[in-house]
Amino acid sequence: MATRWLLRLSLFANLAFIMRTVLYGACYNTAPVDDGDDMMNEYQDTLSKSRADNDQKLLRLRNITKSPSSPKVNSNTRGAVPMPDLPVGQCSAEQLRAIKRQLPSEDCEKHQRAPFNQRCSHTYATKCPDQVWVDDFYTRFHTNSNSTLQESLVGIFVGCNKGMDAVDTLRMLSGNPKFDKNKWRDTFFRSKTLGKTDKNAGVCLQAVTPMFEIPEGTQAVDAMVHCIEPLPVTARELSRSARELGWASDGLTVSHAAVARENGMALFPDGGQLGKENNGIANGCGNNCKEVTVYDLDTYVEKYAPDVPINILSIDVEGYDSDVILGGNRTLRRVEYLEFEYNWMGSWRAMPLSTLISHLDQMGFTCYWPGFDRTIWRITGCFLKHYNLHYWSNVACINRRMDSVRSVAETMETMFLETIERGDGALRDFDHRFVRNISKYVP
Repeated sequence: MATRWLLRLSLFANLAFIMRTVLYGACYNTAPVDDGDDMMNEYQDTLSKSRADNDQKLLRLRNITKSPSSPKVNSNTRGAVPMPDLPVGQCSAEQLRAIKRQLPSEDCEKHQRAPFNQRCSHTYATKCPDQVWVDDFYTRFHTNSNSTLQESLVGIFVGCNKGMDAVDTLRMLSGNPKFDKNKWRDTFFRSKTLGKTDKNAGVCLQAVTPMFEIPEGTQAVDAMVHCIEPLPVTARELSRSARELGWASDGLTVSHAAVARENGMALFPDGGQLGKENNGIANGCGNNCKEVTVYDLDTYVEKYAPDVPINILSIDVEGYDSDVILGGNRTLRRVEYLEFEYNWMGSWRAMPLSTLISHLDQMGFTCYWPGFDRTIWRITGCFLKHYNLHYWSNVACINRRMDSVRSVAETMETMFLETIERGDGALRDFDHRFVRNISKYVP
């Protein structure tokens, strides 16, 4: 009953967006435009629709989740002082043409009735991003760090799954080699071989890909990562692994909870495959159910991570990522780097990506499609209409108002310009998609 109630609540909350989704659908079958002036007109038309139609929606969202001023934090804390917003430039017609050539719309339009087949360019491009701009930033941070931080570095993973990314992020934030993903994998699976199998290595092979490389001479700093997981069987194994490795009291906080747009309770299946990656709040649980506490993001953070900058916020909740974001306006003001999944399931069905990108833009975030092989495409200010076709993809956003990550913003923008300069060398159609190959890492 609780799951059905939450699903109805989410659908009612997003009902105002349905008409907009239908209106966008009328545009999906238009032919690609090659002329520069027409390309700019297409972009401006999409942009003006997004802004004009979204104004009332965004205002309503802010009234629902109205935030007070940002909480006070120690002025000596890295990332504590927000900076004046930097305006985001609009892509030129030439840049839009280059982006559309690299991220073509044809497959997205052709397969839109079967989005679960993942036949779209922004899926091909972002399925397993390498996000080197984050790794490079923390490599430089530890190389230059004097270990005099006033606050711990903080990461939050909403939808922790097997914990591989959370553990590697804790290693990256802290610079502490004891946070070893290989040790975690063997402890979590209670086996030195099981986690290396194709079935259990993760969608992006997180269990077998290399760990963050800590620079030589690094002095470890205090860091904490919140690993939030609603599935009871997975949460139990996460907690057990953290305790057995001695990390539960040393930086890895496992929370058995769900995060959504509003506080409440929900039923989740207690059993099944360990670390199942496509089981969310609306999947149902049959007869073997357990009631799980549901927080909105602001409530969770104010309870467990108050008054500190959030260095990394990762959201992966199988179709309800937009709900988590909309329940976290106060939290977002102190998030440096945000990553989330775009999807065709859950509340995404009634939420155009353009609406959420506009919302995040007005909160100071510049968002990109993060790719592999050092590729990245800016979404903010460069929105193409086929992006509103819902397919599973990843989105990465940097808070341009945070001076502490200004260099990350600059790196991401530079890499975006370099990506479009690569022309067909960065084409992401079906023949140039990410291909999962476990043999590359496991003999």
